[in-house]
Amino acid sequence: MLKAHKQQELHCMIVEILWRNPALKYYQGFHDICTCFLLVLGKKAAIPAAENVALFFIRDAMLDSFDPVSKQLRLMSSLIEYEDAELSLFLEKANIMPYYALSWILTWFSHDFEAYEKVVRLFDLFISSQAIMPVYIASAITLLRRNEILKAEKDLVHSLITRIPQDMDIELIIQKAALLEEKYSVLQLQKQSGLWLHDESVINTWERDWGRLKWGQVPDQLQANRYLSHQVEKEEWEDEMLMEWTRRKRELIEDDDDVMF
Repeated sequence: MLKAHKQQELHCMIVEILWRNPALKYYQGFHDICTCFLLVLGKKAAIPAAENVALFFIRDAMLDSFDPVSKQLRLMSSLIEYEDAELSLFLEKANIMPYYALSWILTWFSHDFEAYEKVVRLFDLFISSQAIMPVYIASAITLLRRNEILKAEKDLVHSLITRIPQDMDIELIIQKAALLEEKYSVLQLQKQSGLWLHDESVINTWERDWGRLKWGQVPDQLQANRYLSHQVEKEEWEDEMLMEWTRRKRELIEDDDDVMF
């Protein structure tokens, strides 16, 4: 729990980022990412750091439409299918949609790993990798838990898979994700699955707008905001889906509270 003055700094930090980039839309979970930068860097340095992350790494999550993030999750499902057909089929038969990993990706796992050093390690990885790396990490976590998942009763799979075991080896997860990235590039993954993210998706623009920057070069935030002007239209089903996801997360939290007390 952040102290009162840190809460105020966090609020001011988020307000400033959104004021400077009015096309960005706040989502539940952005504050978790900002909190990590605030605690590590302090307010002054955290603002530009989190702003660049918003524009060049998680921009797809800060649109009116949920479709780009939904496609990222579906790419994760495709990746799991290509790597482990048995596990993929089991999840399909258990009616497990990829939205179990939504909070992982939206918060860069900062809400799902309790150990501060694991969260910071992942943030180090994400800011030094392409924007789709959280999807590879989410896939790696699921694949590494295959035996545990396959042994679970089908009506308990969703509750099991949503919670990341806190004793998972973070370096093993990263190694697995790196192998997946090497085996299935982001372009190959889109081609193989037929799930094409729009041209302005941060997944498809990261290399050009961030990955090629040299030390000391300033990223083109105006270009990122121009991408935001071509926003994907919101679909009617999105609000209903997000409400259902929120309801399930609330149930999981309540279940945890029941166990604690």
